[in-house]
This record gives sequence, C-alpha cells and structure tokens, in this order.
Amino acid sequence: MERNKSRGCVGLLLFLSWFVYTAANVGRMDYSASMVAVIEQTGSSKNAAGLVASFFFFAYGAGQLVNGFLCHKYNTRFAVFGALILSAVMNVALPLCDSVTYMKYIWLANGAVQSVLWSSLVRLQSEYLNDGDVGQSILLMSTTTAAGTFIAYGLSALFVSFVGWQTTFYVAGGILIAAAFCWLFGVGYIRKNLPRYEVKKSELPLNEKGAASKKPVYIALAFIFVFAVANGFIKDGVTTWMPNLLKETYALETYFSIIITLILPLISISGAYISKLIHKRFPNDVLLCGAFYLVSGGVLGLALWLYTKSLAAAIVVFSLVACFMAAINNIVSSSVPFRLRTLGKSGMYAGLINTFCYAGSALSSFLMGAMAESRGWDSVLILLAAVSVAAGIAAGGLAPFWHKKISPLINEGREEKIKEEKYETV
Repeated sequence: MERNKSRGCVGLLLFLSWFVYTAANVGRMDYSASMVAVIEQTGSSKNAAGLVASFFFFAYGAGQLVNGFLCHKYNTRFAVFGALILSAVMNVALPLCDSVTYMKYIWLANGAVQSVLWSSLVRLQSEYLNDGDVGQSILLMSTTTAAGTFIAYGLSALFVSFVGWQTTFYVAGGILIAAAFCWLFGVGYIRKNLPRYEVKKSELPLNEKGAASKKPVYIALAFIFVFAVANGFIKDGVTTWMPNLLKETYALETYFSIIITLILPLISISGAYISKLIHKRFPNDVLLCGAFYLVSGGVLGLALWLYTKSLAAAIVVFSLVACFMAAINNIVSSSVPFRLRTLGKSGMYAGLINTFCYAGSALSSFLMGAMAESRGWDSVLILLAAVSVAAGIAAGGLAPFWHKKISPLINEGREEKIKEEKYETV
C-alpha cells in the first residue's frame, strides 16, 4: 500500500510539472502566435514587434541565471505558485496596450516571473525521482514546449478568425491560474507522502595539488552553453517568424498562416523520442547535438531553395528543423542537467543552460525581424543555416572529450547508487 502511494505521488509530480510548464509555454508563446495580427492592428514594423518577444527572452534568460543559483534556497511550492499567478496577470494586461512600445515592458515582466519555473521544476524532480523516473520525466517534459505552442497557436488562430487576438491572452491567463492552484495543493500532498531520493555523488578527478577538480565539467558546460545559444536562436526564430514568412510569401490570410504553423509543434514532439532512441545506441549527448545541428543546417539550406517554390515543401522543411531543434533542446535543457546531478545541483545546471537558450531566443526575435525587414527572408535562412552548421562542427569537436571525461563521472554515480539500492524502484 505504501509503495502504491509513493508511485502515485511520483505520477502526480510528473503530471503537475508537465501541466505547469505547458501552461507557462501557452502564456509566453501566445504573443508569438498573435504577432502577425498585432502587427496588422498596431501598424508596427517587424523588428519593433519582434522586440516584444526579445524583451521576454532577455528577462527570462537573465532570470534563469539568477534562479539557477537561488532555486535551492527558496520554497519551490510557493515560488512556482506565485510565478504562475503573476504571469497570468501579465497575460491579461498585455491586450490592454494599444502599442508594442508598452507591450514589451509587460512581456519583460512576464519573462522575469516565468524564469522561476524551469530550474525550480528540475530541482524538485531531482530531489524526489529515481533514475528510472527521471528518464520518464525527460521524455514527458520534452512535450511541454510543443503542447504549449500548439495550444497557443491554436487559440490564436481561432480567436483571430472570430473575436480578435486579445482573447488568446485572457484564456492563457485562465490556464495559468488553473495550473497555479493545482500545483499549490498537489505539491503539498507530495511532500507529505513521498520520500526524497538520495543521489550518490561521483568522485571528481584530482588536480596536481591533490584536490578535487571540476575543470572538465566547466569546459564541457562552456560548450553546452554555446549549443544552447544556437538552439534558442534557431528554434524560436523559426517558430516566431514562420507565420510572417508564409503570409508574405504566399499572401495567406492571417489566421491561415497561424494554423499552418501548428504543424511545427506537432512534428517537434517526435524530436525527443528520436533523441532517446538514438541515445540508446550512441550514449553521447554532445555527439547527438552535433548530428542534429549538421542535419538541420542541410535542411535549412534546402529551405532556402524551396520556400518560395512550394508551400507544402516549405512546411515540411521547417517542420524537420523544428523536430531536430526540439531534440537538441531536450538534450541540453533536460537530459544534461539531470545527468549532471551526480556532480552538482540539477536546478543550478538547468537554470544556467536555459539562460543561454533564451539568450539565443532573444537575439533571434529582434535580429531576424530586422534582417527580414531590410534584406528579405533569404538572408534569414542563410544565417540560420550558418549557425546550425557552426554549432554542429563545434559539437563534433567536443564529443570525444565528453565521452572520455564526463560520461564516466555521470555513470559512476548512477552505478554506485544502483549497488547501494537506497531507494526502492518498481
């Protein structure tokens, strides 16, 4: 009976984490989903409208840096609840603005409050989940961005067609409030009934002075940060600007360009599953990132040739890029922080890595809008392809180092833990 209760708590924690982060994605992607309609109604330029999303990504990334270090010090239950409530307020407030000039400050605040979420969720899961449950969590959490994006774009397409883009934000606010109260009561129950999981730490290599050295970890993280920037730049660049590209290239109705973009999150869900399957055969996270980046670079080169020739072909190539970027995002923002919990605090690693993901996102939202405005969409696709190939080459160079220096440390802690069997798994 006690074991069934614990397993029920694990299932509840996984569901709550999924619901919270899916709701958060609805409450951040609703602006990108509605941006075509916002530009039409306000008469703003692409780079000015893109700056609103950049303000969110900047605040979110900077907040991740802070919360990565602080998330282990505050009460996760109340911090996440408060962040969701405040994000709901920002979502309801944004449609009240009649200019993107004011919208960007509201979205800046939204980014700041939402930055509490990811590192806090990873911290809590790392404290309560065993290695088998972590594997399930990585796969489950990989669907949150796709699910949230799909809901946001779906709501936007529906409301733009019938009642106006503003309603999208009101509904998003309601979803965030529902997630907040589910989290508040659910986590309280979990903490009373689920024992913590004791993580076995790995023995770090010694330096010339005989002291434990984290130098290999720091070198590996520096490269992971680079991959994270490239991932955010490409992933959110494609998601944010694809509706505009399709609308301008094929003279589509606003709502129809948004509906077509719904294909991206649906296809991207498969990215995490592809990553997991390949990882079983080639258990090197960095090598996988390199492969996905290089293939994405080739697909983006193909997109440069195809996007003006066929709407169907354009949708297919951009969907493939979204799938590969989702796979990379799953590796750098979920898999790596959890695997490194044998070497430190997963919440801290998650916050740091996500900081760089959203630095890339902030850069792409503004830069790609400005480039499309001044030089056309060809220049945007060339830039995306170049970033993807460069990241792929860098990952290929780091892969042997990761295999030799980092993988043994990750596996050591897990193997020792399995031997001790301090936590009951079923």
